[in-house]
Amino acid sequence: TPVHLFADDSAAYPANPDVPGALAYNGPYILTDYVAATSATLEPNPNWSEDYSPLGAAPTLDKIELRWLDDFAVSQRAYENDELDFSTVDLTQLAATEAQYNPTGEYQKHVKAGTRGLQMNEANPPLDNKDVRLAFGKAIDWQEMIDQCYGGAHAYTTTWIPEGVAGGQATDWKADEYGFDPAAAQALVEGVAGIDREFILVVRQGTETECQGAFIQEALRANLDLNVKVEAVEGPVRSARFREESFDLFPGGWTQDYPDPENWILGLFETDGVLNHYNCSEPEIDQLITDNTFNLDNDARIAAYERINEIIVDEVCGIF
Repeated sequence: TPVHLFADDSAAYPANPDVPGALAYNGPYILTDYVAATSATLEPNPNWSEDYSPLGAAPTLDKIELRWLDDFAVSQRAYENDELDFSTVDLTQLAATEAQYNPTGEYQKHVKAGTRGLQMNEANPPLDNKDVRLAFGKAIDWQEMIDQCYGGAHAYTTTWIPEGVAGGQATDWKADEYGFDPAAAQALVEGVAGIDREFILVVRQGTETECQGAFIQEALRANLDLNVKVEAVEGPVRSARFREESFDLFPGGWTQDYPDPENWILGLFETDGVLNHYNCSEPEIDQLITDNTFNLDNDARIAAYERINEIIVDEVCGIF
């Protein structure tokens, strides 16, 4: 909220009916300037009046200027130079940033229900082999990667649906089976045809994500003697490469839209799912989704999604 509307950050947060006059929020703004992939400017719609609003409110800002910056390190420097009003933290510098800005009240921590992992395109052999996908995951020390590239900001996990979401599991569920184990990974790929080819790993440009890409590349080289080419691209290009399925390896994941296990599955893991660009295809998952999408027995529905979560993990269904 802009300080000219809510100057005292120690005051109680506004509640209805005070919200319309005290907060800035989405409203009838119009686009007045746009530079593709760079910036946009929004200004109040001159044809709008607070008389039209059920809350009796009109836009409270004269102008909103948005800038798109793929690299959080760049956006954080822009914030520090008073070029931005807020920025996501560059997690490679998390400890120093928190120490600097937590005392001033400028640092805010937001915990989201989300899971990230290494997505693998099962349409590209030998990634159609479950043992190969499992080996790739077990050859990487994910906790070390989190510490090096994300300042420890994430929690290492072995479940797709996270703890706290119905159908999910504890963070360390099956950790003994799926933990970092280079020797076991080497045994899984021994003698596999096609394992000596070049694998394409697509990451978004940026300090954190390029660090992750380099870490995965080196881990697979050191522990499995694999040839991995990292391609760091702009955000829109990365998204297009995912949709086009022009990748072998793709660090990605999901952030919850609404608190129900179906949000973690529908569209993502059906054989014909619109977001299933890693080509996971498990008949049991398809049948469980068909049987339970509209199941009014909620206990049975949740149990079905719990089983789907188990299949995703055990089959390395497009993601480790």
